Amino acid sequence: MKSEEMAPHQDEGQKEHGEDAVPPNIKLEIIDLSSEALACADRREKARQQIINSFSTLGFCQVSGMNDYSAEALLQGSKWFFDDVSEQTKLDQIGTKAYNPSNKNSYRGYFPAQHDRMSCKEGYDVGLQWEIPDHLKDIPLVEQTPMLHIPGQEKEVEHYYEVLFRHRDNVRGVGDTIMSLIAEAGGERTDYFKRMFSEFAQHTLRPIRYPQRVGEVPKDAILPSGRVISTPAHADSGFLTFLQTFDYPGLELLVDDKWYAVPPNPETLIVNVGEQLSEMSNGRFAATVHRVMDIGKSRFSMPFFYEPGADADINTKIPASLLPPETEDKFDRSYYPYVTFLFFKLPIYAEYSHVSDNIPESIYKKYIENYEPKECWATKTAIQVDGATFMQRKLKAKYRETFSKS
Repeated sequence: MKSEEMAPHQDEGQKEHGEDAVPPNIKLEIIDLSSEALACADRREKARQQIINSFSTLGFCQVSGMNDYSAEALLQGSKWFFDDVSEQTKLDQIGTKAYNPSNKNSYRGYFPAQHDRMSCKEGYDVGLQWEIPDHLKDIPLVEQTPMLHIPGQEKEVEHYYEVLFRHRDNVRGVGDTIMSLIAEAGGERTDYFKRMFSEFAQHTLRPIRYPQRVGEVPKDAILPSGRVISTPAHADSGFLTFLQTFDYPGLELLVDDKWYAVPPNPETLIVNVGEQLSEMSNGRFAATVHRVMDIGKSRFSMPFFYEPGADADINTKIPASLLPPETEDKFDRSYYPYVTFLFFKLPIYAEYSHVSDNIPESIYKKYIENYEPKECWATKTAIQVDGATFMQRKLKAKYRETFSKS
């Protein structure tokens, strides 16, 4: 239940609205995470409480105070990448194996828009550039990010990655700060989550363009009023998402079975809870369902998915004092690696429908054979998905049959 101060703001005279209506705006808390604010005991305490309150109610907030931050530079970089670099060049050099079988990368890299799907967007999944350790090699989801090399445009390419990586590192630091503040709020040391989220982390930065939908649009992507969906309703899979929407509207949240629009603010980052952080909090933190609407022109955004290491144990919890009463010991304490969750979950998304194909037998036996899929928003609800809804259940059967013959 939302507190009164966190309740959605409706414009005066706004009538009750359903899925089809143009929704009213929602007001998200803005949390100052500047170094000046966090150096002051009172302002740091305020930030801690704002995070806990926001995550426990809407599951969304905004953060400000990042140093040397330029949303305009990011936007210009995205426009160069999507508008000035041809799709064929992107597919040839950095396209994922699903869209360019001659490439080896199956998870990191570029994917084109699929106009016949409910979710119509193109993007570039960029991970951290660390050397892959021996114990994580051969996992299809752990790989280096392929990078562009365009003769005659070396300076443009170099500038693009400088801007992109600066943003990635900046936002990763904001994620570390928020997890430290959650730890402090629960009476723990600031490094309570450090190992989980810093050692070989699977963090993903994703520049996105949502093209205007034209021509044949899937009928389920068109609401009765004629409003068109770019990405259908979903909850984020991981732990925290940091989203720059630049100055583009289109993001909508489902709160108490009603839709609300999030006004864009390029001076802040939108932060929301993913379903694994929600599970880590025994449901105290809300992984809120949201969607993206077509705005009649190309729309750019840039999420950063704050994720743990591939083999990090996600059967763990936030500090006990923050858990809902009488839930402290009600969870399975057996080891469950994050990559196992991803293998079962990612195929529901069109752009990732292939990532659980061709898993090496050794990886299957280590990360899949002895585990069962976790429930997620897609298995708990009737929300339509683009990929293989039941891939989670079919995956184990497919590989049991494959490896039993070997």
